[in-house]
Amino acid sequence: IGQTVAGFCNGTIGNGSTALKGPWGIYVSPLSGVLYVGDWDLNRFQAYSTFSRTGRIILSSGVLQPLGIFADSSGTIYMADGTSGNGVVYIQRAGINLISFPASGLSTSACLFTGLYTAYGIAVDSSGNIYISLYYCYMVVKWAVNATSGTLVAGVPGVQ
Repeated sequence: IGQTVAGFCNGTIGNGSTALKGPWGIYVSPLSGVLYVGDWDLNRFQAYSTFSRTGRIILSSGVLQPLGIFADSSGTIYMADGTSGNGVVYIQRAGINLISFPASGLSTSACLFTGLYTAYGIAVDSSGNIYISLYYCYMVVKWAVNATSGTLVAGVPGVQ
C-alpha cells in the first residue's frame, strides 16, 4: 500500500506548503531522505523533510517550468528549468548565492552544446559532471566542471 508523502491523496490541488499542483521531477536524497519536487504548475521547487508533509520552497523567483531536480552528497541542489523552450539550471550551495548555469542564464532556442534548450532531467556524478536531458533536442549532454560547453552522451541532436 502506498503512502502520500507530499500533496493530497484525494486529487485536491492547491498552492500552500502542503499542496502540489503539477509535480514533475522528483528526487529523494539517499543521505538525508529529503524529497525534492519540481512543481510545474506553481513554478517552484520544493523540499520535504522525512516524515513531514509540509514542504518548503527552495526556489520560485524567476522559475517558469521547474522540471528535474537532484541533490549531491554535499547537499548542493541542482534544478533544471525548461523555461518555455529555453533552459537554465540553478545550483544552490549552502552559504553561496544561487548560481545559474550556463553562466549567461537562459540558452538560445537551438540544439547547441553551449546552451540548455528544453532542459528537463538532471543528474550529477561523483566527479561533479552535470548530465542534462534536452527534451526537444532528443539528447543527453554532459557538462564537465567549469566547462563552457557540453558534450553529447546520448541521442542525435534534433533527430527523434
